[in-house]
Amino acid sequence: MTGSTTGTPPELPALTGRLFTDDDFDFNARCAISKAGQGSFDLGVAVQTLARITDGDPASWLREWTITADRLHHQAVTAQQAGRHQTSAWYHLGAADAYARATALIDGLPDDSSLLPTFTRHRACWEAFITASRSRHVRFDIPFENTTLAGYLLRPDSNGAPRPTLVITNGSDGSLSGLWGEGIRAGLDRNWNVFVFDGPGQQSLLFEQGIPFRHDWETVLTPVLDSLVGRPDVDAERLLASAVSQGGYWLPRALAFEHRFVAAAVDGGVWDVARVWYANLPQALVDLLHAGERDRFNHTMATAPSNAVRNRGFRFRARPYGSFDTRTTCSTPWASTGWPRSPRRSVLHC
Repeated sequence: MTGSTTGTPPELPALTGRLFTDDDFDFNARCAISKAGQGSFDLGVAVQTLARITDGDPASWLREWTITADRLHHQAVTAQQAGRHQTSAWYHLGAADAYARATALIDGLPDDSSLLPTFTRHRACWEAFITASRSRHVRFDIPFENTTLAGYLLRPDSNGAPRPTLVITNGSDGSLSGLWGEGIRAGLDRNWNVFVFDGPGQQSLLFEQGIPFRHDWETVLTPVLDSLVGRPDVDAERLLASAVSQGGYWLPRALAFEHRFVAAAVDGGVWDVARVWYANLPQALVDLLHAGERDRFNHTMATAPSNAVRNRGFRFRARPYGSFDTRTTCSTPWASTGWPRSPRRSVLHC
């Protein structure tokens, strides 16, 4: 898709086949459309934004999604000033999601200086969405080692009744607003509470504090539950867990130690985090890694011909990583919804 923000309106794409020839652009475009279909913002807004983007141009992606986010934010503020709180909340949610989408391909730019400012605007709109709920949704911090985790309890209403509570573990790069279509809306529709948060390597902890991933997710999830079970609006006997993307590794690991959930689901189950990294390496380089030839591996990587698309993917994937290598077992029933190498919707006891 190509287009501009002025002049003749761009031709809108047909929502069949590929939307962009660039794989990363196409994937992120499909994510935007699917999340809009879950009500995070208007589907037409998503399609119009994508139609203005030049295929393969990360600067165009950032610019057009930022323009859309700015417009939604302006509409949110206008509604807020008019006392239309529900409308304001919806526009703030849409603006938050659009700012988050603007950051998706920043690693393709010469530098990532726009990442933190754009994330800051995203998070301000998310906070405004929480505030516009007028106490229906609440924010509170989770004590965690030497810092705190930003946590948000989204509730069907503000009467304070104890309810089943779904705790969602996000993936490596997903925003909190992106979880609206990954379980928040579905949970609220079922009259549940839904709790979302930033953990190590995610969003505010990564971008603002520089705290990377860690393998032992039980050290993250246990203090989350400790904070939730003491609340009168949380039914401590009906705690549920779900995880998306990279969270499909963390949550099953945490369930080996944290047994207060009655059920959990992961989409998808991540059995081997290294698999997608190895898939992009020649076998000779994989062999060097397996042989522990660190210096030879690093030299080969440093002197290999540059590839803009792979460089973008590497920077994107590498930013939040620490190191981990651990195995354990869990007892909570959990469901895996697909990749990699797992039967869809198969319930596993591990």
